[in-house]
Amino acid sequence: MASSPQAFMEKQKAWLVGIALAAILICAAVLRLAHLRSVPGWYSDEGNFIDFAAQISQGKWQNFCTSGAPHIDRLPVYMYLLAAGIRIFGTDIAVSRGLSAISAIASAGLLYLLVSKICGKKLGLLSSAIFAVLPWAVVYNRLGLTYNLMSPLFLLTLLATWNFLQKPSLKWMALAAVPAGLAFGTDYLGVVAILLATGVWFLKGWRWLVVGATAFFLTMALILAPPLWMAPKVFWQDVVMTLTSRSGITASGSVLLNLAINFTELLRRESWVFVGICGLFLLPDRRLRGLTLAGTGITLLAITRSFAPVGRSLHYLIHLFPFFALGMAAFFTQAARRAYHAILDLWQGLEGALPWLARRASFWASARKATLWLSMGFLFGGPALWMIMASTALVATGNEFLLHGDNDHNLTPAAEAGEVIQYLASHSQPDDLVLASPHLAWAAPTERKADFRNQQTYDNLLAGTSLHLPRERFLYPCGVEDATYVILDPLGRDFAPRVLPGMEGTIKKVESWPVVFQTDSLALYQNPAKVH
Repeated sequence: MASSPQAFMEKQKAWLVGIALAAILICAAVLRLAHLRSVPGWYSDEGNFIDFAAQISQGKWQNFCTSGAPHIDRLPVYMYLLAAGIRIFGTDIAVSRGLSAISAIASAGLLYLLVSKICGKKLGLLSSAIFAVLPWAVVYNRLGLTYNLMSPLFLLTLLATWNFLQKPSLKWMALAAVPAGLAFGTDYLGVVAILLATGVWFLKGWRWLVVGATAFFLTMALILAPPLWMAPKVFWQDVVMTLTSRSGITASGSVLLNLAINFTELLRRESWVFVGICGLFLLPDRRLRGLTLAGTGITLLAITRSFAPVGRSLHYLIHLFPFFALGMAAFFTQAARRAYHAILDLWQGLEGALPWLARRASFWASARKATLWLSMGFLFGGPALWMIMASTALVATGNEFLLHGDNDHNLTPAAEAGEVIQYLASHSQPDDLVLASPHLAWAAPTERKADFRNQQTYDNLLAGTSLHLPRERFLYPCGVEDATYVILDPLGRDFAPRVLPGMEGTIKKVESWPVVFQTDSLALYQNPAKVH
């Protein structure tokens, strides 16, 4: 009977934790799913993934006007899942974004599962809550990008690897190998998950390494089976092209200088990342601390050797956002404890210096309590309130301030894109070629479509660069003269000329054509030589 009240308290506590976790997951879902098709505006990288997945859903291995997927720059796990979604729901940007959002919601749950098991339920709930409302996580989780799928796969790998360290077994080894392989099959940065798992297997003995590597290669064989069956030659060409374009810097001095400059720029521009990394050093569990720091460190080394992952490049860190949320939770927990005791020490000092005031016990206790609440509220409640308000403003009002200014992503409002597509649907023919930025080209209601990178390559304007393709890779002519319609948007006008050498000439030529439809940010041109 003595244990009955304790059992009741434990049951009540479990219910409260369950309710809190459910509230966090509901919050994460609302912030990531509401108005998903239109907020934020359509982003360039989303278009290639949608078109490629739509082709896969029809049994084709092509992207826009090219055989294979030369500009996808990653293995196709994300596209497989997206293709399945397209088969069910149809080709739409909401399907791609929905896959990303669901992956993020799963990440919130997995983050709680991981942290609560190792460090306790309080830190688990706080980590998951921070990830749920973190504005950078919310806005990027709403974009249809492959890195969002890597996030839960990294967490699964980390959870299984930690359990394997605790008690080596075939179960935990397999549960680490499969998500690590899937992470690598989602993006080449997923190799970090493989390095974490294989490093632990190696420490436990070479036999574990052999068995784990076998499980990983079996996973990769399943991932690679479709392209090796459908288009083996172009698939390997695309892999070589991607590895060549990502090889980057070779001089060791340049690598060290770039690492220093780019990592410093990341911490300068994204102070929340700095707080998150610092917090990982404060994690109470040694193994979790080592795994999260190793995963974060290797990823940052791989990225910052070439560029700073800020602004338009911050999405390269999406799969690390749960780690940063965990670090922030650990940092705030430690900081709150220290701040609380520091404020109490200050009051005790005042009590010693002003004994006549301390004799007014009721006033003194009230003043001390008010100061504690106000101080802690300003220090920790303020940032939390800002995160909630910023994320809510994004979803409720479409305030995309994190993606503008120095971080301008050249987004296209969904309503404007819809107007242009509707015009094309009523004026174009099925065999018309529509040329546009990828986030608009996928939605063109014609059988022939291409983005500006395809056009630049076809017109031989990228010869001698890593983006060049042999002419036999093109399924149909997609040069600027072959286009019936061309859509120019801010991305095509302002950003594309920085990375595509011949884009300025293309824009100049297209602007000599008549404008047949226009919105605030989009202009639809028709080739006078292709008038029906």
